Amino acid sequence: MGFAKKTRKAVIAATAAAALFGLTACQAAGDNAMVNTAAPVTWAIAGNNLDGGHMDPHRSQLDASAMLGRLVLDSLTYLDESGTLQPWLATSWETSADGKKVTFKLREDVTFTDGEKFNAAAVKANFEHIMAAETESAAANDMLGGDAFVGVNVIDEYTAEVEFNRPFAPFLTFSANSNLGFYSPRALATSADKLPAADPAAYIGTGPWKLVEYVAGSSIKYERNEAYTWYPEGFKPLEQNAKTLEVALVAEDNLRVARVSNGEALLASELSPVAVENSNLSVHKTPAPGMPYSLYVNTTQFGSDDKAVRKALALSVDREAIVDAVFGGSYDAAGAVFSPSTPLTTVGDTAVQHDVTAAAKLLDEAGWKLPEGKEIREKDGKPLTLSYISWTPRSEDKQAVTDLLVDQWRAVGIEVKNELLEPGDYNERYGAGTFNLTDWAYGSTDPDILRNHLHSEGFQNASFVKNSEIDAKLEAAAASSDDAERTKLYDELAAWVQTETPIIPVYTPAAISVSSDKLVGLHYDANGWPLLLSVAVK
Repeated sequence: MGFAKKTRKAVIAATAAAALFGLTACQAAGDNAMVNTAAPVTWAIAGNNLDGGHMDPHRSQLDASAMLGRLVLDSLTYLDESGTLQPWLATSWETSADGKKVTFKLREDVTFTDGEKFNAAAVKANFEHIMAAETESAAANDMLGGDAFVGVNVIDEYTAEVEFNRPFAPFLTFSANSNLGFYSPRALATSADKLPAADPAAYIGTGPWKLVEYVAGSSIKYERNEAYTWYPEGFKPLEQNAKTLEVALVAEDNLRVARVSNGEALLASELSPVAVENSNLSVHKTPAPGMPYSLYVNTTQFGSDDKAVRKALALSVDREAIVDAVFGGSYDAAGAVFSPSTPLTTVGDTAVQHDVTAAAKLLDEAGWKLPEGKEIREKDGKPLTLSYISWTPRSEDKQAVTDLLVDQWRAVGIEVKNELLEPGDYNERYGAGTFNLTDWAYGSTDPDILRNHLHSEGFQNASFVKNSEIDAKLEAAAASSDDAERTKLYDELAAWVQTETPIIPVYTPAAISVSSDKLVGLHYDANGWPLLLSVAVK
């Protein structure tokens, strides 16, 4: 059996990702200048599709759900800015000689905001909730190893042993992720079904903030957890913290930046480089580790089931022209399935290939001919017309990229029809596999993220790849505790993607935020997401 889940999940894609800690200060954590604790910290984000039941990071794969989940949910560990795993709710851990068990010693002074203790029983309750079929977990399920996960053994009140049926090397890295954060066991037992919609009566953690109101598509309000003292090791909190946090859900990038400029917000995130290019605000940009913004090519559908067509699609993409035209050169063109900053890979700087002549030759040799007087190639009387599905709402820059891609493909005789779909319609088409192309980026600080996208049972295998040799290689990479061996395997997998072209990397995105100098104590994690453990307003 593979590490991946046994069933596919419909995905409103995008970058999904992981709130792993690399503490990068925007303003020093020890900055205890005069603050107004009564003034709310205000944060504008896009939050696309959260109102589709995606507020629960145990269930959802969306970046926004993990980013917001971090406000309420703490993790066992965190990654410091050097990439070293450090204690948080766990004070120490030990992996068994066979790699199948990880034993955590837990802090004994942590409580949930409903008064429940955080202990080994809470770890067991949360990890079992993630793996329960009714949770329909996406990313978190795979972060626990999928069907490699056996369970949590409660050794004593503050010792939890996480057991797998085979080694699962990425787990410790993923244990720093908010998708594997902790809800109150009482809330899980009585109100787990209310978590996707962020009912405050259920959405209870140990974190520095308590969720008090969620208005779908509009706003989220939090209050400070005044009992909070269990910061990650090495983190220096402010002496006084803001008592309230208000999150505004604003779809347009420019409007989020404008809110910070005019004082309506202190922080804005999920921004494009174009939105901040002329800003005089403090701009924070972190190139995203994991998988670049890429096109996922369905290998089972007419047209894209032909390797020659997939290769021609890839060769026709002028990535440099796209990043220059849409992003003003602020992003890098992507030549490999892993971003350059992804650990345990060496292929991130692979040269970008763009050769329209070679693309046309491949199509000719495969029998896709361009009839006289026509613009679209045909084979056996059937035109080379492909469908490209996108979910809405869709940002202007993403749509601009898509429009350029469609033009570039048409130049070699491939017609691609972009269909903008509401989330429910997108999920239906995605789940049924009735499309040729779709797109997203997916952030992760471990290359195991490729398993979700290429394994036969991967929950985001939008290319519908079914290859036992690739499955075995992905499983071997996930099981190995040897970093050199993992790097070798992931580089081989990246080379296979380059040859078979089920995935076409386009550009390496970045997490971009802007902030006001009135916001004190702001940090960013390893993915470039704001870290609001201890913040206040000057």
